[in-house]
Amino acid sequence: MRFLLILILFISVGNLSFGQSNAHKKPKSKATTSSLRKIDRKSLTTFLNNKNDTLYVVNFWATWCKPCVAELPAFVSAANHFKGKPVKFQLISLDFESEMQTKLIPFLARKKLGISSWLMTDLDYDAWINSVSKDWGGAIPATLIFNNAQGKRKFIGSELSFEELEVEIKTLL
Repeated sequence: MRFLLILILFISVGNLSFGQSNAHKKPKSKATTSSLRKIDRKSLTTFLNNKNDTLYVVNFWATWCKPCVAELPAFVSAANHFKGKPVKFQLISLDFESEMQTKLIPFLARKKLGISSWLMTDLDYDAWINSVSKDWGGAIPATLIFNNAQGKRKFIGSELSFEELEVEIKTLL
């Protein structure tokens, strides 16, 4: 009797394992290469010179930077808080392009940040870093908040909490 119960259990488990259709398989990650735009120096310069009347909050970060990852929830909260206002959030990752598929895209899929994400492909930081801020030495996390139409620009070269980010945005809004 015991043998018969074990045999039935084994057959049932086997049918569940091998009889699955594609509909029951784990869905692939929603974050794809198409949801992560690559950006180079020229595209970054064009973006930073945007003249529309929108306040941009641009965060430079990387998955290997613990303070960067720690502050990401503050940016998600701020993006939700300022939804419907003329404020746009942009994350620019300084991760290596070679790790995009193995590290960055899976990270973004897990975190489900809901903020536009770009990957900087130009690793010659000296060529573009001053276009972000003359005060930036290259350390991350770093945030630039700007509205070129109103001549407003603020660079913050340190980790931000939601409260600090909210104050900075409201000051420039």
